[in-house]
Amino acid sequence: HMRELLTLQQEAHPALRFDLVTPQSGLRAEIDAQQFRQAFTNIIQNAIDSLQGFQAENPDFAGHIKISAAPAGSEGTIAIAVSDNGPGFPRDIDPAQLTEPYVTRRAKGTGLGLAIVKKIMEDHKGRLILGAPEWLRVRAGAEILPGATVVMILPVNQADTTPVKNAEAA
Repeated sequence: HMRELLTLQQEAHPALRFDLVTPQSGLRAEIDAQQFRQAFTNIIQNAIDSLQGFQAENPDFAGHIKISAAPAGSEGTIAIAVSDNGPGFPRDIDPAQLTEPYVTRRAKGTGLGLAIVKKIMEDHKGRLILGAPEWLRVRAGAEILPGATVVMILPVNQADTTPVKNAEAA
């Protein structure tokens, strides 16, 4: 699913570079496919908006978004990290506040995006982290870009290793 969604974003935004880093063996999270698509697209769109705004002020800037999926810090969970090389989160606000409804820094924003993503994660017994936790920074393969990082932590479907269409996360 993530690869398909990224291909669409890359086609829509050719000036930006998108990279997907996943383990050799597919990790599958227990999550509703439609809700995952909504959450993932929302986080990617935030990164795109941030990079495009930065690019408008810095014409030589090359925007880069990296998505990495890897086992998370605790057993039985997967971390999907979306990082970019843009300006990062606003300096004057606690990133945790950005998951509150109606808190936004964008002219067109409703402030519901990350609140919805947080709710989807919680409904799936997962969580949302704004910023790159130390355990993720030191993890092999989790190359975090220096701008903003958003991490979705989800339970892994351990009972069944066969691909399940609506539970596929990689």
